[in-house]
Amino acid sequence: MAGHREILLNQGEGNAFWVLGDLYTFKITGKENQGAFTIIEQIIQPQGGPPPHIHHREDEAFYVLEGSFSFLCGDQQRVFGAGSFVYIPKGTLHTFKNIAERPGKLMVTITPAGLEEFFYAIGTPAADLSTPPAFDPGIIEKIMQLAKDYQMEVKLPAMG
Repeated sequence: MAGHREILLNQGEGNAFWVLGDLYTFKITGKENQGAFTIIEQIIQPQGGPPPHIHHREDEAFYVLEGSFSFLCGDQQRVFGAGSFVYIPKGTLHTFKNIAERPGKLMVTITPAGLEEFFYAIGTPAADLSTPPAFDPGIIEKIMQLAKDYQMEVKLPAMG
């Protein structure tokens, strides 16, 4: 079909970005498949993961490759290890956290594609795959500003 081409990647290949201290390697995005889906390999640091949020446009599926992750899906919180699968339909409050003492690894499928542009906007291209950049305190404000553009609600904890 016109516009499609094969994607053949070895381990470690793909377009890598640091996102909130975690390494996201984009294996395929909407640019390569006419907007159908995005697949990201994520290496999540210990205690790492996003704030609770809701996608109003995308479904997400997580396959745990390595480590132990706590997932909040709606009102359910459960722990999942390697070989586990978690599907989160759009409109569902969710988050995850690496609860292990070592980096963990997820393979994430997002449908439809497009959310990768959000990650590019808040992330940093990863020239060095071993050391995340220093935390930028302004990133939370940037996330909150961009969330609406990506039909997403971010539920930050109350401060005080």
